[in-house]
Amino acid sequence: MVVLALLFCQMLGADISQSQEMELWEDDPFNYRSKKVDDSFDPDAPEVQEPFFAMILQWAADDSLGTWSGPDVVAFYEEVGRPSKFPIEQLVSFSRQRPDPKDSKAWPGVDISAIWEVQLTGPQNPPMPYSIFGYHPGTLRVSGTLRLAETHLGTMGLQSDNGNVIVTDIQVFRLEQGTVILDVDGWLDALMGKKLDDAAVVGFVTAREQGRLISLAVSLGDEGRRIVGEFDLQQDKVLPHGRDVIYALSGACRAILTQGQANPESRAWGRE
Repeated sequence: MVVLALLFCQMLGADISQSQEMELWEDDPFNYRSKKVDDSFDPDAPEVQEPFFAMILQWAADDSLGTWSGPDVVAFYEEVGRPSKFPIEQLVSFSRQRPDPKDSKAWPGVDISAIWEVQLTGPQNPPMPYSIFGYHPGTLRVSGTLRLAETHLGTMGLQSDNGNVIVTDIQVFRLEQGTVILDVDGWLDALMGKKLDDAAVVGFVTAREQGRLISLAVSLGDEGRRIVGEFDLQQDKVLPHGRDVIYALSGACRAILTQGQANPESRAWGRE
């Protein structure tokens, strides 16, 4: 089960600029950054296609608290009438609760609205369910227990190549316990080089850009390289082209995601 995968103002901590995020794309032999992203929007289609993501975001929007089991999730799927890519049989339970004092201490300076805990039947190693650059690139390694802290950042004004962009309704989900790691197939890693590396998730971000819901995963490579990926929730696919607004939002949120962590890379890769 991939939990919140590729599902989220004032900067806290280190100053991480958009240009630092965009270093990932300076060497671009495939010319992905110049390609136009398919930004078509169907007002009649569900805003979030994958029902598991829709469920998470709906319960966060409703500020729902409680503990849910596999049958509860199945009931939600039946209600929305769409199949999921994720095997529900691996889910034991997940919950959304208010934080306790130790949570606030672990993420200082941040107003934590909720703590998510996910219990699976054990560590999972499913194939990556989404394609990147036209390939299903490898395996997801997911811990049997995951714990995420949720915070709401409101509105940010971000600088991009196209000028100032206002992004609203920003939510950040920081991975506090457990790991979600993309283990890229060796042959593909060698072929794509820096374009597609193993990556460990630091957190997830959702927001609205001109009213449209956007989402991204903020990750770290094996040597601490900054990696960000955008996910189109309506079209249910990874967008690999690296839009300026995504790099700007990732750079701002990365500073917040790593606040209070002595070694973010070790935390993300489970080496603490």
